[in-house]
Amino acid sequence: MDNVIIEICYVAKNQELFFVTLQVPQGTTAVAALAISGVFEKFSELDKTDLNLGIFARKVANDYVLQNLDRLEIYRPLKISPMEARKLRAQKKN
Repeated sequence: MDNVIIEICYVAKNQELFFVTLQVPQGTTAVAALAISGVFEKFSELDKTDLNLGIFARKVANDYVLQNLDRLEIYRPLKISPMEARKLRAQKKN
């Protein structure tokens, strides 16, 4: 079985960057690659059952099968919606 090369990227709340390049077996799912990477041990705030994942900013499911040269990104929940943030900025200007 061939391996694929992937990258995993996560920026924690404290702005600490987790970025790793891995070789994983072909057919590895996104959540399996995360377990291999050690990101769950390093960042206890990550909930394995409620992850927002993407490949180059395109949302994917936990069971997405990784392809060669994919960059798997873990997204934190938004504190405020982009629409609400724009409203608040507009109010500050006035």
